[in-house]
Amino acid sequence: GRCVRRAQQDASAAQRAVYHDVRALGVGKRRDELERLRLVRDIGDEVEEVYAQGSVLVDPEIGKAGDVDTAVVTLKFKSGTIATIDNSRRAVYGYDQRVEVFGSKGVAFNGNDIPNTAHFADANGTVGGTAYQVMWDRYEQAFVNEMNAFAKAIKEGTETPVTGEDGLYPVEMAAAATKSLKDGRPVKIAEVR
Repeated sequence: GRCVRRAQQDASAAQRAVYHDVRALGVGKRRDELERLRLVRDIGDEVEEVYAQGSVLVDPEIGKAGDVDTAVVTLKFKSGTIATIDNSRRAVYGYDQRVEVFGSKGVAFNGNDIPNTAHFADANGTVGGTAYQVMWDRYEQAFVNEMNAFAKAIKEGTETPVTGEDGLYPVEMAAAATKSLKDGRPVKIAEVR
């Protein structure tokens, strides 16, 4: 058996401001969730069913915009793998993004990237660096790599590493999560295709 857990907490007022700008463009809650769903898909196989629950616990403005600021999404893969993604729009300690995969033979996990890995320890405990405060700081090199790969594919006439299906699939998962949140029930991916 295999189970995946993905945590995502946003840190800053800047993140929330971007959210409101995107909401005004009509794409709302899907913006942040798409990348999380894409990453979970990389860990498992094809998602069959999505169940989402959420509340407004942090920022009433997000509730007024018709969205939630705290949510849990459960994904059921065709293989039987189960994944959960927990989300919050506020993490005072920085941009929190972790993943763990555990099963019958062990566990693998990846913690938060931090700009400084130095720690200080004494009799009172340990102090270390904080997580990046916004996603674009953490993923700056990934964005550069993505653009370089795209330019290389255009120049050489080859396929891009990320396909159109890779982009469509998280949109389908997000649509199922949105429908699940609204309907209060699990939603099969096939319902939103």
